[in-house]
Amino acid sequence: MSDATNNMLQAPEPPPRRAHRKGGRAMVVAVGLVVAVLLGLGVLARPGTREVAEAIPTVAVRRGDLLSSITQRGALWAMEPFEVKNEVEGWSTILEIVEEGTVITPEDVENGKVLVRLDSSGLEETEADREISFYRAEADYKQAQEDHAIQLKQNESNIALSELNVKFARMELDRYLGAALAGAAVDDGLDFSAVGEHPQLGGVAKQSVDNLEADLLLRREELTRANEALDWTRKLLERGYVNRNELQSDELQAKSAQIAVEAAEEELRLFKRYTLPKEAEQRYSQYIEELRNLDRVKARATSELAKTQASLDTREARYNLERQRLEKTRTMIEKCVIRATQPGRVVYGGASNPYERRDNPVQEGSSIEENRTLIEIPDPSTLAARLNVEETQIEKLRIGQPALISLEAVAGKVLAGHVARISPMASAAHAWLNPDKKVYEVDVALEEIPEDFIPGMSATAQIIVANREDVLYVPTSAVTRYKGWAFCWVRTPDGPLLRHLETGASSDRFVEVKDGLREGEEVYLAAPEVVDEQRLDEHIQQIKETEGPAAVGPEQQPQAPGSPRRSRGERGARGGGVRGS
Repeated sequence: MSDATNNMLQAPEPPPRRAHRKGGRAMVVAVGLVVAVLLGLGVLARPGTREVAEAIPTVAVRRGDLLSSITQRGALWAMEPFEVKNEVEGWSTILEIVEEGTVITPEDVENGKVLVRLDSSGLEETEADREISFYRAEADYKQAQEDHAIQLKQNESNIALSELNVKFARMELDRYLGAALAGAAVDDGLDFSAVGEHPQLGGVAKQSVDNLEADLLLRREELTRANEALDWTRKLLERGYVNRNELQSDELQAKSAQIAVEAAEEELRLFKRYTLPKEAEQRYSQYIEELRNLDRVKARATSELAKTQASLDTREARYNLERQRLEKTRTMIEKCVIRATQPGRVVYGGASNPYERRDNPVQEGSSIEENRTLIEIPDPSTLAARLNVEETQIEKLRIGQPALISLEAVAGKVLAGHVARISPMASAAHAWLNPDKKVYEVDVALEEIPEDFIPGMSATAQIIVANREDVLYVPTSAVTRYKGWAFCWVRTPDGPLLRHLETGASSDRFVEVKDGLREGEEVYLAAPEVVDEQRLDEHIQQIKETEGPAAVGPEQQPQAPGSPRRSRGERGARGGGVRGS
C-alpha cells in the first residue's frame, strides 16, 4: 500500500485530554485541521479507539444534483493566429521590431509598415560574391553554347565530306569496272585476278582491253602484210626484178611487224594479268576505305558532340545553380525587412511559452533562428482559453464539451465556450520542470469575443464533464482508493466501518456514489484507523465471492442479467464491511 493510502486509513493517537468544544465553528474547523495533519504524519496511530473516531469530522451522504466539472486556470490566445516568421536561413539578429501591443491598422497594411528589420550585412556580402560567381558561370555557359554550335556545324561538314568521298569512290569503281561488275563486287565480292576475263567487265577496264586487243589485231594484220610482201620480194629477186637490198628491207619490216605483234600480245597479257586487277582492286579498296572512314567520321562526330554537350550541360547546371543562389540570397535580403500584411494587435512570438520567452525572447538584439515566430496577430474569431490539464483528468474531456470562462480582468462576467482542441501529446514545455507530471494543452473556444481583448489575459475555465441529477454524493476526501477499488469509512453505532463503493462522476469537491451508501449515512473525512493491505485484499476477495461475477473487477463489471442484487448499503449495514478493531 502507498504512503498516501496508509495516511488516509491511519487512526490518530488518543489525545491526553478530550478537547472542549468551545469557540464555535472556528474551533471545530481548527480541530479538524489538526487531526488531519496528525493523521497524515502518523502521530495519532492507535486503531480501534472510538475517541479517535469521534475526533474526526464526518459528513452526511447527500442526494441532489451533481455538476461534474474540471476547473483550470489558463490564458486567452488565438488558436489560429496570423504568424510572422523569420524566413531567413540560419540565425538572424533583430535590428528593429515594432513594440508589442501595437495595433496594426488597415492603413498601415496599405502603406507597408515595417514590423521587423533583421541584420542583412552578412547576406549583402554574400550577394557580392554570388554575383561574381554568377557572371563567371554565365560567361562559361555562353562559351559552351557557342562551342556546341560550332561542333554541330563541324560534324555536319565532316560527315558531308566523307559521304562525298564515298560517293566519288563508288563512281570511280563503277567507271572503271562498270556498274554491273562493281555492284557485284561490292555485294558478293570478286576474284580480281580473273577480272579481265569476267563477262560483266565494263567501263574503262573493258575499253582498255578492247583497245589492246584492237592494237594486237592491227599488229597481226601488219605482220601478215609484211610477210606477204617479203614472199613477193623473194620471188621477184629470183627473177631478177629486185635487188637484195629491197629483200633485206622487206625482211626487216616483217621482223619488225613480228616484234610488234609479240609486244602487243605481251601488253594485253600483262594488262589482264596485273594492271587490270590492280587498278580494279585499288578502286574497290578505296571505296571500302571511304565507307569505313565515313563510319569513323560519324563516330568521331558523335564523340565530340557528346563532349561539347556534356560541357554545355555542366556549365548550364552551374549557371542555373549560381543564378538560384544569387536569387535566393537576394530573396533572403528582401525577407530581412518584414512589412505588415494583416491588421490586428502585435504579440511577440513565444508569448504562450514562458520558457522560450525567458531563454531567447523576441527583442532587438536577439539572435533568432529560421522559422521562429517573431510576431503573432491573433484572429479574434478563433479566441480560446489555453489550459494545461493533468493526465489524470484528460481522459474525461471530449471535443465539444461545454465550458464557462471567467476573465480576471473583467470581474463577474462569465463567457460561454466549448472544448475545441485536446493535444494528443503531453506538453514538452512543462516536461523539463517535472518529468513525472504530464500535462496536456486544451483549448476552450469562446463563443463570445470579449471587448478590449488583450492576448495572454488570465482566464479560468470550468469544463462541464457531466451533470448528474438526483444522485448520492460525498466529499472527495471521504473516498479512499486501493487497487482500483473505492472505499469509505462509515460511522455506525458499533464503530467505524470500511465499506466498498461504486462511484460515478466527480467534481473537484464531490464524488457520485452509485452504490454502497444510503442517504443520510455519515462518512468520515479521514481514515479513523489503519487497515493493512492484507485485510483489504481479504475484504476485496470476500466482496468477489459474495457478489459473484458482479464484483470480478473493481467497479466496472456489470451485474449478471436476471440476478437479484441488493444495495451495498444494505450489505454494509449487515456487516459486509471491515469492522474497526
